[in-house]
Amino acid sequence: MADAITSVGSRIVVVDTSVVVKWYLADGEEQVSEALSYLVRHRDGALLLAAPELLLVEFIQVLKRRGLDARRVERSVDRLLAARLQLHSLASIAPAVAALVGSHAISAYDACFAALANRLDAPLVTADRRLARCGACDARLLGENEAHA
Repeated sequence: MADAITSVGSRIVVVDTSVVVKWYLADGEEQVSEALSYLVRHRDGALLLAAPELLLVEFIQVLKRRGLDARRVERSVDRLLAARLQLHSLASIAPAVAALVGSHAISAYDACFAALANRLDAPLVTADRRLARCGACDARLLGENEAHA
């Protein structure tokens, strides 16, 4: 967990679950290469990827919904944790989440990602068109980011 905002000369980008899923379940997904480019640049130190801890729970739920067995879910979670994204506690953004839910037509789940992006003064990268367009934060839609943040 990393509630202290730390960057080692890297630009911070918040990614949501719709992006992370593409790293591990590419079949039938669009914009996989763009999503993977964020992970590669994170591993190379060119970007620092951040997300609320909620990402882990949503990721597990998506894997389960897609029919992965328990062993594959566990391996995928281990790989995600090994990617060393900067994960932030929900308590650190809860007031901002409540404010966004009250002022924008988004779920509390989506508001977690938007609130973190606002807190870090970083763009949110998502494959969720509705989230990208809601105006709750500086959001970039995969497929429309040829320059990749």
